[in-house]
Order: sequence, then structure tokens, then C-alpha cells
Amino acid sequence: MLVEIAFKPDQKLHLVLPGGAGAETNHHGRRGLTFWIRDFAPFSVEQIERNYPVVIKSVGPLSQSGGRGQFNGGEGVNWTIEIKEDAKFEWCSLQLALRSTGASQGKSGQLARLSFDQEKIDEGVWLGSRTLKAGTTIEIATAGGGGYGAPTSSTVTYA
Repeated sequence: MLVEIAFKPDQKLHLVLPGGAGAETNHHGRRGLTFWIRDFAPFSVEQIERNYPVVIKSVGPLSQSGGRGQFNGGEGVNWTIEIKEDAKFEWCSLQLALRSTGASQGKSGQLARLSFDQEKIDEGVWLGSRTLKAGTTIEIATAGGGGYGAPTSSTVTYA
């Protein structure tokens, strides 16, 4: 998911928030990280809060968001951000419209979710913008990856 939070013309927070990776034939999918970031957060929370008028209330794995299977899809990541100044929020993400499908009878991962002060954006709205007031809480949950193989009673649920 691509996100931009513009506070002033010269103060824009850009975030690339990956979803969980799909499982493969011999291992579970990875949690929401990318090959070039390799962590939940592309920047430290402290760095973001120091440079932008936001409070990162939480960031971490989105439990059970990956599709079930012999090997489970990777979990998405949940971000909760409070903005301290008025801002324009823009997003672009097919994760809000298309599920990461499972393979070989594996189940699909969960869709991404986006909400502003608990007002959820409808599924399928993959591109948009909102003008937000100071104090607004943004919740971003990236999508889970698809599972691989038919789920069994011994399918591992991982933390």
C-alpha cells in the first residue's frame, strides 16, 4: 500500500506498507515486509515522529491475516497513526480490492483495511484521498498473503 500524508507542501510523509507474502511449496509466507526493507517499519517510529506531526500508536503483525494452508500465507501489518496537524491523506493499493489468492487448495489472505476515526473505507476503493483534521486516527491494515496446499488439522498457526 502506498500512502502519502501531506501536512504542508514541503512536509510529506511517504510510506510503502507491504502486505504478507504468499506461501510457497515448502514454507510459510513472510510477514509484511519487502526484500529491500526487511522489517515491519521502513523507518523507526522515533524517526517518523521526530520528522512529522504524527504519533504512531502501534505497528505490528496483523494476526491471522494470511490465508490458511499446509503452509500459511504471511501476515499483513497493522499501523495506527494519529495526526497532530490538519493534513491531506492519499492512498493507492490493490490490496484493498484484490485478495492474495491461495494456491493448490490454500486459502486466500485477508484484504487490506483502511479507516479514519473508525470509519472504514469500503472494500474495493483502492485509490483515494481525504482531508483530515488534527487528532484524526488512521488505521491501516495491510493484506495477508495466500496459503499453499490444503489446510490440515496439523497446520501450524504462527505468531
